[in-house]
Order: sequence, then structure tokens, then C-alpha cells
Amino acid sequence: MQFNLRYIVDYKKRRFIKHQLNERIQEEVLKTDGKVMFASTTIELVRQQEVNVEMKTS
Repeated sequence: MQFNLRYIVDYKKRRFIKHQLNERIQEEVLKTDGKVMFASTTIELVRQQEVNVEMKTS
């Protein structure tokens, strides 16, 4: 499950409020005794093709 949270806040307090929200969400998840868990981070690695560049000097 993925969710997005939008909230209106004074721009001067946005980092503090974001921190408070994250702390509160974590507290509530921990109260579930493992019934709700955070998923691990998904990382996608993409290999790019090599490009060889030759420069000629005049």
C-alpha cells in the first residue's frame, strides 16, 4: 500500500511539521505489534550504454 499525504502548513514550519507527522505515523505503526510494517526500499539500477568520444586536434 502506498499513500500520499497532503497538508496545509506555514512554509516556515514545513520541515518541523513533516518531522512530527513522520514520528506520529511511526509510533502508530509500532503500536500494531507487527500487523502493519514498512516495506523495504525499492531501488532500480539501470546500466547505461558506454559512449566513446574521440576528439581530433587541428
